[in-house]
Amino acid sequence: DKTIKYFFDLYNNTMIPKSKIYLRIQDNYINYIQNSIIRKCTNLNIEDWKKLPLKKSLKSTDLSINFFLGTTFIESLFYNKPTILIYDQTMNMNFDRHFSNIIEQLKKNNIVFCDTKKAGQFINKNYLNIERWWNKKKVQKIREKFCLMYCNNYRSDKNLKIFKN
Repeated sequence: DKTIKYFFDLYNNTMIPKSKIYLRIQDNYINYIQNSIIRKCTNLNIEDWKKLPLKKSLKSTDLSINFFLGTTFIESLFYNKPTILIYDQTMNMNFDRHFSNIIEQLKKNNIVFCDTKKAGQFINKNYLNIERWWNKKKVQKIREKFCLMYCNNYRSDKNLKIFKN
């Protein structure tokens, strides 16, 4: 499974203390993926996404690392948590021109990567000061643009207040 390969590529190439990595698996093959990873990483913390809501999980994380362009990635951007996506370009989802353009802008700002080694290098360089990168004007500008275009109810003050509580 490519998700497992991407995870191990990143896991082996980052200097983040392994005890600080929490893996959140949202997949139909959760038991298979979890068992495959646990066999090689005994000190890894794995969250049960059915028991711990994403919003609560994001409050306690410094960096959300995603391997799939889906809900967790989008909600991480919505809640303005430092987030990266390691995206498998071979899974071409036939994006329209506008979405492809946004993905390219996210790549330029180190939010989306297509190479786990480059993602690992970026994390190693920025992990201790991840907020400094995340709060750069150009990073926030493209995050905001993405959210305005693709997140329902993004402008709702109610949603932002809910996350802060």
